[in-house]
Amino acid sequence: MNTRIKSNVYGLVMILALLPSCCGAQTILSGNISGTWQPSGNPYIISANATVPNGQTLTIQPGVTVWIAQGISITVNGGIQAVGTSLQHITFQAPISSQYWNTLSVNNGLTNLFSYCDFANATNSLAFVGTSSNQVNYCTFTNAMGTALTFNNQSSNEVLFSTFQNVNNGIGMVVNGDWTHLTLRANIMNCSFSNCWGQAVSGAANAGVLSATNICAIENCSFNAVGSGCSFNVSDNSGFATANLQIQNNIFDKVTNTAISLTSSYGAVGQATLINNIILSANNGVISQDRWDATVMDNVIMGCTNAITDTGSLSRNVEYNDFFHNATNFIGYTSDYGTVVFVNHNGTPCDLLFNIYQNPLFIATNDFTLQTNSPCIDAGTPNVAYMDMSFPPSQGTGLPDLGICGGPLAVNWLPVIPSAPAPILLSASRAIRLSCTDVLERGSYQIQSSTHWTNWTDYGSPFYITTTSNFVQYVDATNRAEFFRLQSLP
Repeated sequence: MNTRIKSNVYGLVMILALLPSCCGAQTILSGNISGTWQPSGNPYIISANATVPNGQTLTIQPGVTVWIAQGISITVNGGIQAVGTSLQHITFQAPISSQYWNTLSVNNGLTNLFSYCDFANATNSLAFVGTSSNQVNYCTFTNAMGTALTFNNQSSNEVLFSTFQNVNNGIGMVVNGDWTHLTLRANIMNCSFSNCWGQAVSGAANAGVLSATNICAIENCSFNAVGSGCSFNVSDNSGFATANLQIQNNIFDKVTNTAISLTSSYGAVGQATLINNIILSANNGVISQDRWDATVMDNVIMGCTNAITDTGSLSRNVEYNDFFHNATNFIGYTSDYGTVVFVNHNGTPCDLLFNIYQNPLFIATNDFTLQTNSPCIDAGTPNVAYMDMSFPPSQGTGLPDLGICGGPLAVNWLPVIPSAPAPILLSASRAIRLSCTDVLERGSYQIQSSTHWTNWTDYGSPFYITTTSNFVQYVDATNRAEFFRLQSLP
């Protein structure tokens, strides 16, 4: 008997020895698995490698506990749904805290959902390797020796309100265009990463024979005490690799290496938009090299060794940021950056790109709300696409505040998030038709208008939508307003 088998048998013996004192039932499984797992069968003990076959589905109900023996994996070739609740989580864990199970690997072309699941003590906790559509919501990942959550190749993925703590790597995304055109999409929102000693979020697009594309949005996430924050690489051998990245309204605090790293090789191309982030106490704030073309705007970068580094001729669009108390603000940029030559519309000294160099005046070291006299209020870009939409946490006029309390996504940092203002499309004939194709929830709403993007006033009277629906409303074409928005009321 080899050492690994001995270890698994020992772990199973230990589980069975503990069962009489902790629970009244148990289900021991291996090989092919499927069907519905209910809490009455707890704990479900995976004693050897197990597989959900093609054409079958495993449904795991709220409150189920799954114990996976050391070095053991679950492979899902069929379907899987593991949906817990806020009061009854689903747990995947090793039976003994000193042991590590291997991975739960999902390899299908289906829609997979994991909600309110806790993954503990694994080598690589959860991996999606097929051409699937995946949702991971309200999950926790702790003590992962490798990568806690992995997405590969042709897939569409969403990770919401999930926590990654004490793991080597948080989320890893890799797309390889070796034999077909592949696109990996991922939305990572309202997640927290702490004590990730490797990389919190990493992405790679590698084109070998055909194209590979990585499209990712990272929004309203917190990165605290991590080795590296967000690291993305595009590599192109003989095909064509591209990446499109949006990192918006995130907090990076205490980063050992680099908060945001954008690297590439050969002919690969990357587009990155880095907006309304706060980067604190990092060795490097942002590193961007050709052929990444990065827009860095409306951020606060503070207390870093090197705030922003550029190699090559691209990645020059760095404007409307606050750089404060960094050892070096710019590496690889011309003297236009960092040389104060005039004042912005607030009267704050700035360089030619409207970057300022003042204390942002946060409320506290752990509260990144701006004090009322902060120079970061209304110091952002006049581009209407990035206007403030929620007051609070934004302050002042509609011009963007710098950092996480500015821009349209600032609302997601409120303790209780209200219904977001809905975008309105305008078309002019004899009247102006306001329409919103996003379905609105039942509730009270108010149309507001402005001749600029500031000083909003109510247009007409509030109204109530009785059922969820799209929105269509006509307004007077003689009204001189240039901007309209739909405000949800309490």
